[in-house]
Amino acid sequence: MTAMTTAPQPATTADVEALLGQLRAQGFTIEPPTTAVERAARGTHVGAHRWTREQVADVDAAIRAVASFRRTFTTDDVWLELGPNFPIGKGITGRLNAAAHAGRIVSTGATVISVRKGEHGKSQRLTVWATID
Repeated sequence: MTAMTTAPQPATTADVEALLGQLRAQGFTIEPPTTAVERAARGTHVGAHRWTREQVADVDAAIRAVASFRRTFTTDDVWLELGPNFPIGKGITGRLNAAAHAGRIVSTGATVISVRKGEHGKSQRLTVWATID
């Protein structure tokens, strides 16, 4: 039985493109997504990598800050910590999931309606996260 290793996850769109280029150079064919589910998954993945490495670090720091002073929170709280001039992206859920995998936070299973206004408010349902002691 062969041991499987896990490659590090790409952090930016450039990293994803570089990885795809390496795979193509090795002779792999990268097919475009064909189903609605594949297109949605790819869109979410690519959206998660639109921030720069520094911006990803800022999001991670904002998650840690919010988790340090709130027992439960949503992305609304993280966006508030990031401030109004931080670029909007779809990667915040990926960063929350990374924090959960690192054992810092956990989903409560509950949702609430977003109170944010603007492009990403629109009364979306948001997962409620809890801080792990």
